[in-house]
Amino acid sequence: MKSISLSLPVYYQIKNKTFLVGLNWFRNAHYQELNKVKKYYNNLIVYSLKPCKQTFYKYTINYTYFYKNSRSDALNVISVIDKFLQDALQDVGIIENDNVKFYMGGSIKPSICDKENPRLEVDIISYTNEVDCDLCEHQDIIIENKEVEND
Repeated sequence: MKSISLSLPVYYQIKNKTFLVGLNWFRNAHYQELNKVKKYYNNLIVYSLKPCKQTFYKYTINYTYFYKNSRSDALNVISVIDKFLQDALQDVGIIENDNVKFYMGGSIKPSICDKENPRLEVDIISYTNEVDCDLCEHQDIIIENKEVEND
């Protein structure tokens, strides 16, 4: 079984405004702001996974949400970042598609408070032997919340 682990930021800053990337923000944000944040996540993930030569045919995704505030709704955050993540996995060629033919489900582990480093830890796991891996059996990738060039 092949797997990839990622640690993704859950907060994004535009100018002097920092916000939690979740459904509450998503439904109210201007389309240009939405596009900027989606590109940010896409660039983070694609850049980090470029050296990875794994291809997953069928896969699951498991999430562990480390929240800053106990009022945070894990599913609100995970749902938005999940969409950004799966689109980026397609862009980099790790998954063929994120539809139900390939995505076999996933899980959400109990949330844990981490006021210093709120994040979403992600484990992407291959479900079949139809995997081409030139790099590794398992790859841990830490994505830091840093400036990334947006196209």
